Order: sequence, then structure tokens, then C-alpha cells
Amino acid sequence: MIKLRSRPQVPKTLKSKRVTEIKEKLSEKVRDGIKPNKKDFKPYWLEDDVRKTLWKHHNEKCCYCERKRELKRESDVEHYRPKAGVTGEENHMGYWWLAYEWNNYLYACKPCNQGHKANHFPLMDGGIRAKGPADSLEDER
Repeated sequence: MIKLRSRPQVPKTLKSKRVTEIKEKLSEKVRDGIKPNKKDFKPYWLEDDVRKTLWKHHNEKCCYCERKRELKRESDVEHYRPKAGVTGEENHMGYWWLAYEWNNYLYACKPCNQGHKANHFPLMDGGIRAKGPADSLEDER
């Protein structure tokens, strides 16, 4: 198991005006009852200050398979709670409000993230799925 230090400070990219604007557009879309799609998300999480900081924080290892990975060739930023939909939950709009949240990111290799985890986010029995920013993530279990 990878032992992680306390999470580094939020990278500048995630606090930038361009990220704030994207978050506002996503909120407006959802307020209008429209489910965000992948094209609505600009991948600012792949900027060097985000990805490299996360990679170093995870000791250069994938959070799932725990193998050492090269930053440029094999890296992916995993959205722990998927941003644009949840597999098996057709009416869920995804965790769009967490798409640019530093605490929702893990460092993963592409095979684990894209080939295995993807948009899966199952809950334990009794868990209550969050559907928006006002819902409790702790209740999900």
C-alpha cells in the first residue's frame, strides 16, 4: 500500500480564472437540466503543476496497481468520483462539481484508469449517492 504524506497545496492551475469560468458554465448547464458531457470539461488537471505534483505525491506510483510509472508516458489523473457520469446510474449527471477539485484526484496509470476504473463508482449497501454540490459525500459509503 502506498503511504501518502498530507496532500500538497492546491496547484495554481486549479485556482485560475479559466477553471473558475469552466465551473460556472458547468453549474449553469446543470441548472438548466442538461447533463454535462466529456466535451464540457477542459482537461486542466493534465497541466504540469497538477499532474506532476500528484505524481510526486503518490511516490510516482499508480494508486491502483502501485507500479512505478513514468510521468510523461504512462500517467493519468484519476477522478475518484467520475466527472461526467457513473456507470450503472443512467440518471446521474456525474460528479461534475468535483471535476476540478484537488481532493478528488488520484494519480493512476492509463491502463488502470481508462481500462478498469473508468466511470465506475459503486456504493456499499445503504450508501446515499450525492447528486449535487449540496449533498453529503460522507453519506455515500
